[in-house]
Amino acid sequence: MLTIKSIISFVKQAVPSIISAVQGDNGRSVLFTSSDFAIPAGATAEYHIRHPSGTTSGNATITEGRVLVNLTAEDTADPGDNYGQVRITADSQSVTSFDFILAVDEFRGESVT
Repeated sequence: MLTIKSIISFVKQAVPSIISAVQGDNGRSVLFTSSDFAIPAGATAEYHIRHPSGTTSGNATITEGRVLVNLTAEDTADPGDNYGQVRITADSQSVTSFDFILAVDEFRGESVT
């Protein structure tokens, strides 16, 4: 429904990208472009987000050398700064991005997920 464009780094730590969301949202996607790594053809992608209540993970899609992450309600369940990474795997070798921040605002309604 809503796609946010963001930059991530695989080679060296940069200032983390901040992706904003609201608690319980599941209609946001993030389209990551690597600033310093060419994603090889045939690679697969996954993402991991650490929250105060645990970690969520999921598969991501690689399209035209960019990584698309579809955020779930579980990914946005905990308000505050949640730290995530993207992992690319090709030919049994993996590289992981440095952190991005998923900044989740509290939902003001009566119920969340």
